[in-house]
Amino acid sequence: MDPDSDESDDSQLIDDDDVVSSHSNDSSDGQNAFADMDEIVGNVQVSSDAKAFDINVAGRHEYLGNNLDAVSGFTFYEENSVQKIPVMKHQTVSFPGQKMPFNLIHQSLIAMVMSVMEGDKTFGLVADLDHYNESVKGCIGVTFQVMNCSPVVQGRCKLTGMCRQRFKIIEATKINEHVLNATVMILSDKLIVPFYASMVSNSRDRTKCSSRRKLNASIRTPWPTFVYEQYSADKLVESIHAQLMELCHGREEQTKAPLDPLTLSYWVAQNLPLVDQQRTFLLNLDCPVQRLRWELHFMAKCSRICCCTCGMEVSNTSSVFSMNTDGPQGAYVNPDGYMHDTLTVHSAANLLTRDLPTDRFSWFPGYKWVCVYCHSCLAHIGWRFDSAGDCLPPCFWGLTRKALITMPGHDVDIESGSELRPII
Repeated sequence: MDPDSDESDDSQLIDDDDVVSSHSNDSSDGQNAFADMDEIVGNVQVSSDAKAFDINVAGRHEYLGNNLDAVSGFTFYEENSVQKIPVMKHQTVSFPGQKMPFNLIHQSLIAMVMSVMEGDKTFGLVADLDHYNESVKGCIGVTFQVMNCSPVVQGRCKLTGMCRQRFKIIEATKINEHVLNATVMILSDKLIVPFYASMVSNSRDRTKCSSRRKLNASIRTPWPTFVYEQYSADKLVESIHAQLMELCHGREEQTKAPLDPLTLSYWVAQNLPLVDQQRTFLLNLDCPVQRLRWELHFMAKCSRICCCTCGMEVSNTSSVFSMNTDGPQGAYVNPDGYMHDTLTVHSAANLLTRDLPTDRFSWFPGYKWVCVYCHSCLAHIGWRFDSAGDCLPPCFWGLTRKALITMPGHDVDIESGSELRPII
């Protein structure tokens, strides 16, 4: 199967790993092979000694094997500098700070990785989306630094790493279908300075400006304090964390969200179930305050997680939880090389399943997986993960972002239209 294809219902046996693809497994029985998921979820059994799943494990991508060697070094390009780097056309929009695995089978990509491993271990990623034209000039991407890499075995190379910095493509030459030789400009993010910073003379006061000073400063401006605080990075961080705690009902894992405004803006963008156009919009913004304002508005209004094909509701944001230290939505790769941004939820509805669960190439050690499909249109939605007996929770769902669209809650007035238009 082509790893750049987004077809989600192919199955393929991988000779070297002898594993079944984590996409889905087609059955010749057709629609009659599907079963209502609610009938079998209750049959999942766990032992009395079962322990909570260690969320540190998922981020290590142990399903890729144990032959990945750690790579030393750290590359950080100077902001606004011009660099020449190879750029991979990728199937998804990525953000700085996002950890990603790759299971490369195309020889051109493997050759590119082997080349950068001899240098600064860094290449670029740019989304290869349908709404982009043939030219990638002006497109925004991210640098990716390799952190772990395997030797090339039977024509495959497996690696993990982290996205570091945004860049804009100035010009690019197409080397092949998957790789560009590009000249890029490293982009910077601009933080809005609080309005009261220029109104206090002492530098120490600027960093520790009391509420009284802010109020006194606002008197000398044309707008009241609350207007300016809508663009305060600290206030937005506080509001985002409050929204996260409300959505997850105070569960402890969400407190691991970053506190730095820039880092948080990327972390939220990475973990929200957004469509590619929304992710592209957020990546193109050069101000974390604008990014946080858009995300806060989206989180407050949109709560229903639906099938993007037919609109059937399959879950909601209150069911979202983390099975990975990087957040509730992580990037995982299947044996065919296709990467899925996978959102983990406690509960799901209106889904069907077929075939029996398997633990082959499981992204979450200790869990078996089985593909799930929309009850209405039979589109592939993701996977149900069942504990093999030793892990808690006993069952959860991983929903692939490509199959989802997040819709306004039932209590949101969708007729006004203006309420659903995030203001930055």
